[in-house]
Amino acid sequence: MILNTRKNDKAKDFTERFAQMLEDIDVSKLDDLDRECFPGDVDNMKRKSVSYAKMRADWEFMSSEERRNNDEIRSGFHNGFMTSVKLLIRLANKYSDNKWEDLLEEAENMHRKDFGDIACYITYLIAADNK
Repeated sequence: MILNTRKNDKAKDFTERFAQMLEDIDVSKLDDLDRECFPGDVDNMKRKSVSYAKMRADWEFMSSEERRNNDEIRSGFHNGFMTSVKLLIRLANKYSDNKWEDLLEEAENMHRKDFGDIACYITYLIAADNK
């Protein structure tokens, strides 16, 4: 198959719950520092998502040598994205009596490849919203 479609997409499911969590955060209830940082933290997560997804898409067209040369960069993008997602979930839990604890547990135990799929799905949503 030239393009594979996904059934029972874990990335879509996780991203929908993660997006709902972000929407549920009442910014007025955050302390001053968290209130000041929250918009930047969300923007940072989105930027890290796009950086990783772009590298992952480019991977398809790289030679073996290019892949070796970019593997550490790709891993850095991946790690940065995972950290930014977990940071936002922890922030949401801090102000919601751990309402999102299950989402954090899922993120903490998630396979790296699944996390990468989430970055790609978020990037898809960003791209689709900017037509």
